[in-house]
Amino acid sequence: MKREYDFSNAEQGKFYRAGAKMILTIYLDADLQKQLEPFARNQGKGIGEIVNDILKNQLQLLTTLSPSKRPNTLQPTSRARRKPKSQRRPPAARG
Repeated sequence: MKREYDFSNAEQGKFYRAGAKMILTIYLDADLQKQLEPFARNQGKGIGEIVNDILKNQLQLLTTLSPSKRPNTLQPTSRARRKPKSQRRPPAARG
């Protein structure tokens, strides 16, 4: 990686597309994936569809509960919190 890049000829918004949708990639813990695989097989669905169904149902439940009765489960876990860039390890070299 270079220390500096020359953006003097760059074109702002060159790849911007109004209305484009971003597809979010989510990585599951291996244990969670193992637990979801049988559900997906039994329903003839992919794990992604099962995860979407679960999240939709959970979100619907949370929105119907009054705020005082909502579980505090939407806070990021310690594992999910990112370290500041200065404390992260550099990526492993690829060969």
